[in-house]
Amino acid sequence: DSRPGVSPYEARHGLDRPINIYPVFENALRARDGRSLAEHQARIGALFARFTEVAADNPHAWFPTRRSAEELITVTDRNRMIGFPYPKLLNAIMDVDQSAGVLIASVDRARELGVPEDRWVYLHGCADAHDLWHVLERQDFHSSPAMRWTGKRAFEMAGIGSTDLTFMDLYSCFPSAVQVGAEELGLSLDDPRGFTVTGGLPYAGGPGNNYAMHSAATMVQRLRDRPGAYGLVTANGWYLT
Repeated sequence: DSRPGVSPYEARHGLDRPINIYPVFENALRARDGRSLAEHQARIGALFARFTEVAADNPHAWFPTRRSAEELITVTDRNRMIGFPYPKLLNAIMDVDQSAGVLIASVDRARELGVPEDRWVYLHGCADAHDLWHVLERQDFHSSPAMRWTGKRAFEMAGIGSTDLTFMDLYSCFPSAVQVGAEELGLSLDDPRGFTVTGGLPYAGGPGNNYAMHSAATMVQRLRDRPGAYGLVTANGWYLT
């Protein structure tokens, strides 16, 4: 979609960059749930500390470093505040030297190309939608009906539910994106399966929305290692749009 991501009115007031808008979503989540600042910071620090653990084991990650929740949320000269409540280490890293590719073929074409069947990974379900285009027009700042309905549609198409998944990668530009995505899919934030196969945008890195190509390629590798398993990859553009 070639439309600008924000309205002229939003742009005039600085709501024209992810580092300014995703913090609005984060604070809306905290306010809705009645958490104190300290409680909520601890929550998002613990969430993304798990992402760093995955990144540390990813040979392609931009920052393959395990970090504690405290380290992620504590403001220092090397972890400056970008947009409250996000210090630098809780922000997506887009300026990277990375690339990824995915090949899609029919069964007949894969056979013609001589691709061994133990390398095949099937697409079972998919969906695409967008929320109200401009953030200030939305019903609230802590939900995504589009994520809810695309999840529902993809699971219906695949004939499975979230409990059938072995691997997940939820788009992770900022903690609020992961929290909203998990909530709309009916997942608990402490799900032991985790929400990334790469380490996520802040730690594995990714050139903007092309991160989703990296998560899809990594998911294919995981599924090749676990025949019969299911994986879910989600992505979003603009502002949970």
